[in-house]
Amino acid sequence: MPVASAPWYIGIDLAWKKGNPSAVAVLDANARLVEYRYTGSLDTIMELVSRFPQSAVGIDAPLVVPNATGHRPNEAEFLKTFSRYGLGLHAANTQLFEKRFPCYTGFDLYERLRKEGFDFGEGNLFEVYPHATILALFNGGRVLRYKASAPKAERLIALKRLQTALFEVITVPNEMKTASETLRGKALKAEEDFLDSLVCAYTLLHCSKHGCRCFGSDSIGKLLTPEPHG
Repeated sequence: MPVASAPWYIGIDLAWKKGNPSAVAVLDANARLVEYRYTGSLDTIMELVSRFPQSAVGIDAPLVVPNATGHRPNEAEFLKTFSRYGLGLHAANTQLFEKRFPCYTGFDLYERLRKEGFDFGEGNLFEVYPHATILALFNGGRVLRYKASAPKAERLIALKRLQTALFEVITVPNEMKTASETLRGKALKAEEDFLDSLVCAYTLLHCSKHGCRCFGSDSIGKLLTPEPHG
């Protein structure tokens, strides 16, 4: 298995722009949520990571971008498998980041994690993609349209479906369970980020026990997904 068994699995739904909030969820080996932060500080993220040694970390963001244009090599490999399900992803390249994200947080976080012993070659750091995990594990091989690009009514139904699916496999404190249909604006986005962080962490836990795909390499970044079926 690409992911070794670990006492904790940390999922990070990373904000690409400095100062925007990132969601960080920590699951134990029994899929219990033991810690959660919603923060715009990389220092806070690293403080949380340091409290859970020997963990595996999964991040929903590009960490290594070697190409000037187009898709990264691991993204191109991913698309060969998942495009048949109607799932794509935005191309990450240096031209994009120089133009739109000159203070991109992913590069800074990657360097800080490497200093603490987390890296692709160690098998304790991966890029993850919530849409792929949801498609493979929770929505029957179909893309779940729970993001802001979907019509609002469809988005709320999809978000509720995702909550239900995740809370069946992850033990979440009752006070952290929110009725998605009551949420609006920033609160709705915060709930989406929370669920994405749970998916990131659960991807690692699932892939430590079951078949999975790992696109890319130590040098260009490893993108981890559950094995799609059908």
